[in-house]
Amino acid sequence: MEKENNNTDEDVENISKESDNSSKVSDKEILIDYSSVFTNYNTFVTRDALITWARDVGRQNGMVLTIKVSDNGNNRRRRPYVVLACERAGNYRKRIVREGGGKRKRDTGSKKNGCQFRLKGQKLGMIGEQVGWELSVICGVHNHGDFEDMEGHSFAGRLSTHEMALVEDMSKGLVKPKEILATLKQRDKSNATILKTLYNVRHRMKYNEKTGKSQMQFLMGKLVENNYIQWHRSCKKTDEVTDMLWAHPISINLVRNFPYVLIMDCTYKTNRYRLPLLEIVGITSTHKTFSVAFAYLKSERAENYEWALTRLQTIMKGCPMPNAIVTDRDLGLMKAIATIYPTSRHLICRWHINKNLIANCKKLFDDDEMWDSFESEWSILVKQESEELFNSKLATIEIKFSNYPGVLSYIKHTWLDPYKDRFVSAYTDTCMHLGVYTSNRAENSHASLKRQLVSSLGTFSDNWSEIDKLLLLQQTEIKASFQKSKYHYQHCFKFSIYKELRGFVSFFALYKIKEELKKTRGLLSGSFEMPCKCTIRVTHGLPCSHELYDFQMRNVPIPLDCIDSHWRMLSMEPSSRPNLCKHDVSTYDDDIDEICKLLKEKDKEQQRILIAKVREILKPEVNGLVEPSKKVVTKGRPSKKIDKSTRRDPSAFEYQESIKGSCSQKDSMPRNQAKNTPSSSMWSPNVFYSQPSIQKLPVRKPRSTIKMKYIEQIPEFFREYVSQIVDVIGDGNCGFRVVASMLGLGQENWPKIRVELLEELHKNYDIYMKMHKNHDHVEQLAKSLQNLESPVGSEYWMTLPDMGHFIASRYNIVLHFFSLTQCLTFLPLKSKPVAIELRSEVAMAFVNRNHFVHIILKKNSPVPPVADYWKRYHDELANGWDSAYTSRMDTFKLLIGPNVSITECIDLADD
Repeated sequence: MEKENNNTDEDVENISKESDNSSKVSDKEILIDYSSVFTNYNTFVTRDALITWARDVGRQNGMVLTIKVSDNGNNRRRRPYVVLACERAGNYRKRIVREGGGKRKRDTGSKKNGCQFRLKGQKLGMIGEQVGWELSVICGVHNHGDFEDMEGHSFAGRLSTHEMALVEDMSKGLVKPKEILATLKQRDKSNATILKTLYNVRHRMKYNEKTGKSQMQFLMGKLVENNYIQWHRSCKKTDEVTDMLWAHPISINLVRNFPYVLIMDCTYKTNRYRLPLLEIVGITSTHKTFSVAFAYLKSERAENYEWALTRLQTIMKGCPMPNAIVTDRDLGLMKAIATIYPTSRHLICRWHINKNLIANCKKLFDDDEMWDSFESEWSILVKQESEELFNSKLATIEIKFSNYPGVLSYIKHTWLDPYKDRFVSAYTDTCMHLGVYTSNRAENSHASLKRQLVSSLGTFSDNWSEIDKLLLLQQTEIKASFQKSKYHYQHCFKFSIYKELRGFVSFFALYKIKEELKKTRGLLSGSFEMPCKCTIRVTHGLPCSHELYDFQMRNVPIPLDCIDSHWRMLSMEPSSRPNLCKHDVSTYDDDIDEICKLLKEKDKEQQRILIAKVREILKPEVNGLVEPSKKVVTKGRPSKKIDKSTRRDPSAFEYQESIKGSCSQKDSMPRNQAKNTPSSSMWSPNVFYSQPSIQKLPVRKPRSTIKMKYIEQIPEFFREYVSQIVDVIGDGNCGFRVVASMLGLGQENWPKIRVELLEELHKNYDIYMKMHKNHDHVEQLAKSLQNLESPVGSEYWMTLPDMGHFIASRYNIVLHFFSLTQCLTFLPLKSKPVAIELRSEVAMAFVNRNHFVHIILKKNSPVPPVADYWKRYHDELANGWDSAYTSRMDTFKLLIGPNVSITECIDLADD
């Protein structure tokens, strides 16, 4: 035992000599003795308990302790021990740089200053013996002052095992480093971690995860680990991946359950290889969008699309072919769809067609009013429900716009003649397309994906990681919607006619049926009888108003079997829908035996090649694939700034819309160039096949490409008509602030609005009492207007539609109101109509269910129908206010979605 003690003492003496030989600090040393603080005669149970106690005491006294020397006693010749030293112990060792190394000399520094503080912990017995540890002070003197804060000291800022796990989980959840750091600080007030430490930890996690693997090996391993289905093609010479497609296993279940309508669209600026990304999405019974597959393609040629669609066909093997496939006018994709899905109806996105009209036709009109009129007429034309009505409307357009032969030639030769059966309702409503006329769902999926990706320079593996998280959130929403339709009880469906549908049909389908039931009121009253021309049975697989009328006359509930199976599917499991996907339950033993027989017939070299290919299929994570090479732009001067943005480049129509105050092409040209421009009568159809030169268009960023705050709170079908959203202070008076803003008074004059609306209520009390038929309700409205404080509670908020009549009548204005659930127009109740050019037309919206904003609409945009109470209670003097908005209201009704009400009061049907 004496020998063991002597050996240990020799080691400690060597440490002391090392400290004695340390260089002197140039500054005047501060000597502080902490021996009494660390003197402890207690026995520690374990080595870790001793170290933890010493470090905690050191932290309390403003110092950081690290392990200088340790020995676990494995050689059984000495007792285990550990020596703790101050973080500033030792001296900086200057790195020797060889002459001619050519390396730039770095500015260096060090925290070490030769501090001699030492603690020694030693076990009371040999290794394996169940004895404790003792602590002794070798040198208790520090040659520097204590630390005021632990931040900035790397050892003190190290993460514990629990904190490392938390950082890893939050990083996978896309939480930003600064948010992770804030969480760590909130959980542990003594945490000394800094942001740089978190960045280093996250980088080390990614590095450790990919150690020894190439990008493609790591990606393939993750796809196999998460049960993804994937296909790829590669160059035979270089093994460089050219095309790649993957699909999530749950996405495959969903597309087997809901194969009827698929939407396809390509997006760009998602990866460092500059490959276009084809995203294929579908629609569930609850009207949710789900991603089917993601395909990176070498180019947008028909051959590449055919490869991707063939893989999609393999995924859907055994399921019905899609009834409808919606895309934009991508000629390569259209050709591939005709080849791979010949029996499916191909529809062209109306939104893209409208934007092409803006890019190519808007410049041919002399003024904005004529262009707006054309846009409205075109919108009505494509929504005609019969071929006769379509031809009649087209003839009207040809007469009305006969002075614009270039425009008529464009719409005929470019769109109507070759493609009218792919976007005009009279032709498209002959198939089940679930009301999908645009590829906006795919566009929205692109937007969600790009928000998730953040950077356009990600690799395949980086993108897969973000896509996987996005799919997880998407599938969670879909599961919740299924459960809500199955187990949630909606009071509006309590009537006996829905008896057999509740819990077995999605809410979206029930709301569509509810809309059809409203149409039966005319049939019930006997006001009209005509043959059924409804299209909802074909387009949605739901009973039309005539079928529902028959059920009502027979006093029977709507039978479940008259609802298409698409709306009855409320699960992600394919097996839950009978006779949809007929899986082959037989084994593949015969096929395997046949493959083995064919393989044995080959020579040794062919067997080696074939086995390598089979191994690559069965174990893709050990493949020799190479990620695509980066496409380098060789044209022009290289930019110093790296573009990481995922935002697409502006389209031609956005440049055209950015030309403020100019509809004609001549107005946007220099005077000498405009003289040589042919008149509209000389335009030929060939002119429109060339895109306008973007270099000659204004460089400034179009307003349409800038996302407006609260735009997502406007009904989706109406967002394109919103020019600007003006926000106000949210203090409970926001509704009155908006009115002040709309009138040009400034939002700070909201008290004036409250006072004047209260005067309007008292002045026309009889009218509003007759309107609401409830004295308490009218008095509550009056009370809510009397408070002039800020902020105020919800009982003093503006309430619409109640106060919409106050505003329109008091200020003699036309007020359009929008929300996600209700849209109305309010007109003056007692004043005589003024000329249309002299009217003040304003709009406001209710957002987030707790705030009002002022919105500015584009000229001649569609507007909601007039509020019901105005029709019932307005004075005869006010007749005619609504006549000027008839066509715009009709257009709004054509655009409106099923979840938005355009009535001020709702009458519930009797049971």
